[in-house]
Parts: sequence; C-alpha cells; structure tokens
Amino acid sequence: MKKIKGFTLIELLVIISIIGLLSTLVVVSFGSTRKKARDARRLADVKQLQTALELYYNNNHQYPIVPGDDDSAILGAGTNCEGSVCSCLDDAGITASCAVNPIYMGIIPAAPTIPAGSNYIYTAFDNTDVCNDVDMKCDTYRILFTLEKVNETLGDGVNCTATPKGVTCSLLLEFIGVPVEPNPGCDGDVCPN
Repeated sequence: MKKIKGFTLIELLVIISIIGLLSTLVVVSFGSTRKKARDARRLADVKQLQTALELYYNNNHQYPIVPGDDDSAILGAGTNCEGSVCSCLDDAGITASCAVNPIYMGIIPAAPTIPAGSNYIYTAFDNTDVCNDVDMKCDTYRILFTLEKVNETLGDGVNCTATPKGVTCSLLLEFIGVPVEPNPGCDGDVCPN
C-alpha cells in the first residue's frame, strides 16, 4: 500500500499558532514605534513653533496675543481665529491666513490625532495675566501639548508645556494658578504606556 505524504492536522495547528503569535508580537511592537514617531513629530512641531515665536519676539519685542476674546488658541486646529483655523504666524500675530510680511511660520501644524485632546494650546502672558488685548505687552507664552509615552529627558509625565525657557513634562500641570486637566487617558497618576 502506498503511503500518502503530508502534514497532520496537529502539525498544521501548531504552525498556525506560531504564525499567529509572531504576528501579534510584530503588531504590538509596531504600535509602540508609531507612538514614538507621533511623539517625535509633536516635539519637532513645538520646537518649530518656539523658533517662530522667538523670531516674532525679536522683531516685535513681545509675543503675539491670542486672537479673539479667548484666553488661549488651539493651534493648527479649531476655529478660534475669527471663525477659522489658527494656521499662520506672521507679523500680525497668530492668524487664519498669512497676509503680513514677514511670515514666521506659514503653516502652523496640527498635532497628531492620538491621544484625544492632544492639540497645541497657545497662551500668551503679560507678567501673570493672560494676554489677549492689543494694549498688553506679552512677555512670555506657553504651549500645552500631550505625549503618548513618557519622555524621561523632559520629565516624568506625558502632559507637557513649552515656554521660552524650554519644554517640560509632568503627570499633572498647573501654571500660574490655572489648573490644567490631566491627560484624558490617565487614571489618577497612572498613565497607559
């Protein structure tokens, strides 16, 4: 009698299980890499914003006021620039479109979409008061943003702020007496990695 060569059902199930396990490991590893890439983009965006704000400051001897009646502006997203997206930084300040030379940042980038609420939020200050009036001299600013993973060189958390002095991150943020909500993905002091 002729013996038929081939794989048994058990052998096929073992191979399929091994392939499934390896693909799960690859997907999990890839997810972590994507988080790191989005965080690197956030940090690069904020550094570019800081550079543009410093160029504006050097020419105007103050930082731009927040457009409209709001205390802060969501940069690159939202509709708080006269009903449009705050997408430009020119000599007129933070505006919906660049119209006045020099242009410091032609397109203000929007933050990557994950996690929720991770927009770049700009606020200017005159000493300790929010600076949103053209008669005020804005001598400092802050940009709030959220990372997905803790960056140990910047601090011990994922909620970050950029000021003229640099970038720092912590679990909870409070600036100049204004409480800021923690990362929406955090439960108390525990944040998902």
